[in-house]
Amino acid sequence: MSLGAMGRLAPELLPPGCGSATIKLVQALDEVDRLSQSSGLMVSNVFHAGDGNLHPLILFDRRETGAIERVLELNHDLVIACVELGGTLSGEHGIGTEKRDHMTLIYTEEDLRAMAGLKRSFDPDDAFNPGKVLPKSTMCGEVSCT
Repeated sequence: MSLGAMGRLAPELLPPGCGSATIKLVQALDEVDRLSQSSGLMVSNVFHAGDGNLHPLILFDRRETGAIERVLELNHDLVIACVELGGTLSGEHGIGTEKRDHMTLIYTEEDLRAMAGLKRSFDPDDAFNPGKVLPKSTMCGEVSCT
């Protein structure tokens, strides 16, 4: 329901900023507001107050010159802010291409190599969601897989 309402405010949105990060909600909302104001982009916050899942929706119009670049920069800043507040990258929606390269904010290289090894053991041909979960630097061919 909330996503349909956003269509009345802007023709497009990037869901969900820092994703379904689990965070300190009050502090995160203050930071989202600060980053929204400094970027000049409107952010509508949808969240689960009980468990701290925040879904900031960045509203924009891709027809505006530079809009997509500004949205991606704001999204990056939102993810970093949520992690700095002690949040995670994903509270319920998983890691996709949007947050994949932010995994290094919360996991060590050793952690990511272990995850890549586990994924390879179940999916040696990289057929399941290729390129959507782990940063590219953890995959075979870009770093040692040992």
